[in-house]
Formats: sequence, C-alpha cells, structure tokens
Amino acid sequence: MDSTSVDLHKLDELDLGEDETDEAWLEKCKTYSLMEKEQLRKILKPTLPEKLQSLPNEMKQRLLDFQIRPSLYKAMYSEISNWKKDAEMIKTIRNTIHVPLIVLGRDMEYCIQVGTQSGLSKEEIGIFEAKWKELVKRQAKLSNMSKIVFVKNASHSIHTDRPDMVIQSILEIVNKET
Repeated sequence: MDSTSVDLHKLDELDLGEDETDEAWLEKCKTYSLMEKEQLRKILKPTLPEKLQSLPNEMKQRLLDFQIRPSLYKAMYSEISNWKKDAEMIKTIRNTIHVPLIVLGRDMEYCIQVGTQSGLSKEEIGIFEAKWKELVKRQAKLSNMSKIVFVKNASHSIHTDRPDMVIQSILEIVNKET
C-alpha cells in the first residue's frame, strides 16, 4: 500500500527545498518519542479525516490515541533511520518473486489537491507525486505475478482513505491461492 520504494534515494534528488528531509523527520520523531502523551496531544492536536467520522466513538478514540503514542514515533525513528540501508539490501536480492502481488498506489491528482489545500506549492508537490508514482510502478516488478492499482481518492494512507480497496485486494490474492 503506497510503500516506500527501494529507489527512495531518487526522491532526494528532487529539488524541493529542505522542509521534509529525512534528517528533519528523524529529529521530529526522536523528540516526539521522548514526550508524554498529553504533551503530544497539545502539539499534534490529533484529528481524523471526515471519512472516519462515521466510525463508532470508541474506534475513533483509539485512532486518535494512536497518533499520540510516543512508541509510534520511536518506531518511525527506527524505520526512517534504516530505510535507505534496507532498500539497498533488498535491491541485492535481484530475484523476481513468484507470488501474487497487488501494488496499491495513491491517487496523484488527489494528493496534489490535498497538498495545495494545505498550502504546499502545486508545482513542487506535482514533481514529487510524479516521481512517487514512477517509483511505485517499479514496485510491481518485484513479482512476475503482480498488478498495480492507483486508488482513486486515496492519499499515502490508503488503508484509511479507501479500506474497501485494501479488502478487495486481499480477497483477490486469497482467491488466487485457493
């Protein structure tokens, strides 16, 4: 689901400013991992997208609480610290796998629309999203039994934006196996 590409270093080659560098993310995650939940709640002011507002209150609260767990940011720190090294290791495997694979990618136009509503430059986000789409397409080459689907009206959080497509993809793979 909109996974980070093994060629993620290509994103660093884009000239889009320094606001969202790995180093900035690492520092933010490290800082957040050392905070208490209530401190995080005040800083992050967690919210849920409109699409999730119809969920039962208990489930909505669990999703909001998840956003303020220091352990989440500790895990993110670990992931970001290692993703380039992990990508290089995966690339050395060189074998195409022979398993069903459905690569779900986000909707580029939707992400550009959401990004510009958040105040990002349409030009810069367009360049980033075009590169991201290219890299997601490469993920499908990991298996000789793959299919790629760009999910309409979905951001990086496909599981949140379009859980129906995640379920549909899982069922499709399960049905191929039986």
